[in-house]
Amino acid sequence: SFSESKHPAAKLSLTYGGLYEQAFNPNMSVANGESLRIANTTSGWGTTADETPPRRANWFFELKTLAQRDVITTVRHFTFLSAVCLNSVSVLLLLGLLFYKLGNEIESIQNRIGLFFALTLNSTYGVMSHYLYVYYKSKDIMLSERGSGSYRMSTFYLAKVVVYLPFAVLSSWVYFVGIYFMAGLQSGATKVLTSLSLFTVLIVVTLGVTLLVGSFVDTYDLASVVSALAITTWVIFGGHLANAGDLLPAIRWMQFISPAFYIYEGMVRTEFGGLKLHCRENNGLCMARGDDVIKLYRLDQFTVGQCALIGVGMAILYNLFAYMSLRWKAKPRYLWI
Repeated sequence: SFSESKHPAAKLSLTYGGLYEQAFNPNMSVANGESLRIANTTSGWGTTADETPPRRANWFFELKTLAQRDVITTVRHFTFLSAVCLNSVSVLLLLGLLFYKLGNEIESIQNRIGLFFALTLNSTYGVMSHYLYVYYKSKDIMLSERGSGSYRMSTFYLAKVVVYLPFAVLSSWVYFVGIYFMAGLQSGATKVLTSLSLFTVLIVVTLGVTLLVGSFVDTYDLASVVSALAITTWVIFGGHLANAGDLLPAIRWMQFISPAFYIYEGMVRTEFGGLKLHCRENNGLCMARGDDVIKLYRLDQFTVGQCALIGVGMAILYNLFAYMSLRWKAKPRYLWI
């Protein structure tokens, strides 16, 4: 457009953000030296009366362009990348050394339970604290570009998911896989992949809740408080601090809206299922089978497959709510794109 604007037959139009050209007639200029008169805007597209709205870009082209911009912005965000890398390395070293080689003695039951609780707690807090800030930065840019209808809201949101999700998942895999083998958990391929899949679902759900809070709450300071409250509620009703079956009926329903509860139960069932424990002599409490541990902690309400499916459903639901909230909060609201 810039190169063609040098020719007298075309002139770059600024009435729609310079995104398309309008025909330029040199005869429109007045002979007595008056400047070219631009017609008043009369249509809702922000164009002049004799102009037609520009053809909207292809949906996939918009998604590709926005995703490329998000990748470049994220890679150049040194503070963000440093925080993500530092969190992965520090969690790997701290939890890996703390729960190093748990063994199969009866004392390892509590250590295994504590390890899964620590993984659930760190992953949720880590994802929310890291990605909530960068999302607010990009949302501010989107709101400034919103008025000109530069792109669809759906492509903006999906671009964030497409770019943020690989960063969140891969950085979490680094410390999860490392801790898993440092702790000496069951090393069968099925056990490892199942636990890793459940952990990945938790990351996806947490990112969806992060985007939901970021889309609905106007300020970052308030969003930080709301996200911390949400994670705290997840952890309290996650099945570790209090046995799942021992809660009061009035608040028992809250564990069923906690994604951490399903993922935590799924990972515990995966690890303790089929596990053989060694009982020492004169030990008053002896459970030789890991399945007895699952029943003891009341973590047998759902199967591993059900826990995974519920987690996936929550991830889809939270992301849908996040998009709807962003679409409703972003102005101008009459632009349903």
